[in-house]
Amino acid sequence: MSVSYMHRFLFSSFLFVLTALINPVGASSAERNTVAVVRYNVSTQDVDEKQNYYIEVLKLALKKSQPEFGPFGLKPVFMAMPQGRAVKSVARGQLIDLVWTMTSPSVRKS
Repeated sequence: MSVSYMHRFLFSSFLFVLTALINPVGASSAERNTVAVVRYNVSTQDVDEKQNYYIEVLKLALKKSQPEFGPFGLKPVFMAMPQGRAVKSVARGQLIDLVWTMTSPSVRKS
């Protein structure tokens, strides 16, 4: 898989997730003009060197979607959060809104 393809894939994946977060189905134009705050985890333990890359891709995706979906804010949540807890937190709408993670056949089935 080429780096260019990987970047396009990651970017389109971020846009898909962000569209659902920022502009839920049925959102009015007034709702789109409010600032959407996207909370993401910044690990205080096991710091991933690629974390800054993911944050920059997130910023780029939000910036590119701003004309259509409105303004945004980013709120880092600093805490040690194992991957499983982070995924459950996003699914429940608690603590964080977004998680970047590896995938596997078992994750894709759930």
